[in-house]
Amino acid sequence: DASAAISFVILVDTKTATASSLSGQHGLPAPNSLLPGFGTFHEFFLDLEDRLLDECDEYWDGIDGDDDHDAEDEEGEDSPLGCEITIAAFHPKWQFGNDNSINNDAEGSGAEQSIDFEKRTPYPTLSIVMSTAIDALMKERSANTKNNNGDDGDDDTVDNNVGDENDGSSDNGGNNGQEVLLQSQSAPATERIAALNEKTLEEIGVEGLRHLFDSEVIQCPAKHG
Repeated sequence: DASAAISFVILVDTKTATASSLSGQHGLPAPNSLLPGFGTFHEFFLDLEDRLLDECDEYWDGIDGDDDHDAEDEEGEDSPLGCEITIAAFHPKWQFGNDNSINNDAEGSGAEQSIDFEKRTPYPTLSIVMSTAIDALMKERSANTKNNNGDDGDDDTVDNNVGDENDGSSDNGGNNGQEVLLQSQSAPATERIAALNEKTLEEIGVEGLRHLFDSEVIQCPAKHG
């Protein structure tokens, strides 16, 4: 749904889920479930992410290399899907640092870490965030920062820096420069969120997180189904 800022694609084995609900059993998908294991799902995600990034890079490379291309032409064009969305993956068996092989489909193939639970969901899931929603949020944050600082002179300095990052030219790849600017503005907040998440999860610990995941997260689809 292009009108939604964020959407989720959740893989559910309806046959197994129906059988489990009828028998009153809940929890992770059964071993014979049709759902992909973590290694297989993670490799699928990486491949999809690479394809989206590549097609977006090719799109901007084509624009940067077109001397006759201007902003009006750009607004009238449909950019590829890779430029329109950002995706992230989640899985009930997610493991950081142990995600490079389909052999990881086997349960217990690596030691659990607290941070693993940041990316665990009852079912394999993809989140899809519209780039326009991220851009709007970053522009709003930039405007708020400017108002709080009461300084209107920052724009020229930032624009010059962005031009330097784009081979010394602020005219070519204007949208690329804007993208770099927005990413640089969002980085500190993203880093703070990641650090806070890791600290909170470490304080709870693996055992506590496993208990919460098994008793609350895994039961969520059954409770609300």
